[in-house]
Amino acid sequence: MLTLEEIQERIVELQEQMQAVIANAEELARELTSDEEEEMDALLDSINNDLRPQEARMQKIENEKQRIALAQTPVVAVQASRAMPAVPKSHRKLRAFDSEQDAYRAGLWFKASFLNDKDANRLCNDYGILNTATEGTNSAGGYLVPTELSDAIIAIRNRGGVARQLCKVVGMSSDVLNIPKVTAGLTVDYPAEAAAITASDQTWGTITATAAKRAIISKVSNELLHDSVISVIDDLAVAIGNAFATREDAELILGDGSSSFGSVTGLVSGMGAGGTVDMASGNTAFSDITLANLNSLVGTLPDKYYGSAEPAWLVSRIAWASNFQSLVYAAGGNTLGDLASGAAPQLFGFPVYISDSMPVSAVSTYAAFFGNFDAGCLIGDRMSVEISVSEEAYWANDITAVKGVTRYDIQAHDIAGSSAGAVVGLKTAAS
Repeated sequence: MLTLEEIQERIVELQEQMQAVIANAEELARELTSDEEEEMDALLDSINNDLRPQEARMQKIENEKQRIALAQTPVVAVQASRAMPAVPKSHRKLRAFDSEQDAYRAGLWFKASFLNDKDANRLCNDYGILNTATEGTNSAGGYLVPTELSDAIIAIRNRGGVARQLCKVVGMSSDVLNIPKVTAGLTVDYPAEAAAITASDQTWGTITATAAKRAIISKVSNELLHDSVISVIDDLAVAIGNAFATREDAELILGDGSSSFGSVTGLVSGMGAGGTVDMASGNTAFSDITLANLNSLVGTLPDKYYGSAEPAWLVSRIAWASNFQSLVYAAGGNTLGDLASGAAPQLFGFPVYISDSMPVSAVSTYAAFFGNFDAGCLIGDRMSVEISVSEEAYWANDITAVKGVTRYDIQAHDIAGSSAGAVVGLKTAAS
């Protein structure tokens, strides 16, 4: 029986043979011959159907041996042997990870799992960096990544967009979540002395969130992983986290109910006439927004939405840059000095959120929203972001594929109708 190391060496040998066949064809500027294609198929079958299952079994056995050995080792001795080596310094400030050590741990996992780095594999075992690949997972389907990387991606997702900062987020125990909602309240009666009181009943509706899958694949060059693993892993976490955040913002704001937006109907498409403040005829540009327009928007939001959570503004970056920012100064909001020092922008005492997903067309479109988003918009989370990695999806290109999958739904449930809901919008004129 081959050892784990011998199996891994054999896999590398066969992969090198396949690369040699491809390189030969490329050098001669021709397609693969039928014999070469048969050879490639045979080599690939040998890797996937023979060696990979053996590797998974042997790795599982090896891990179990290590687990038993560690369990039998006195705690003091284990701790003494696990002195953390110096973590390499990244060449720049990290954007996704809280510490270089977390980024380093994630990088070690990549190097151990997909670059056959023996030192990295040893360090992963020493520091308890979980490698799901060693539990017999098929690498073609993907290995689940360590906690450090998945947590960094989720953190970037949560703070990278406005949707999860504004909306109420609830967990879903199944694919469908039904939440009762009061649609009409009680009525106060004025009965005469000794007269019967006229009863009234609350009426109830239902907010229904139906989880749908969102997924993304990012490809990472193995050369980059070899050369600058901390920076690459940090960039990867930022890219995937921001991609999910941007998509959530687009669904919340621009969703038109189609499959292109996960069947989400967002603020622009769902806003009712009762919650819309129209700018005067001829005021078709964001630069035409006035303080009077913004005061009207604040006055349109019903009083009941000022109590449970603080209302907020949501504007486009274009609208902010064109004149919204100057209106903030004029209204006694943030000064340039405040913003330069990192203060969050405010208008009339309410925070301002800026999103690139807001409409950019200035004619007959929503320039700004204002309201209690927590009361009017809901994100139902069925599955948090699950990150997996495959070395085989793009093996011929020496590329590692990173896949992110999540399931959720967004419901802008209290914005439509003939009367204003929890969120109201300012709309430019059509002409």
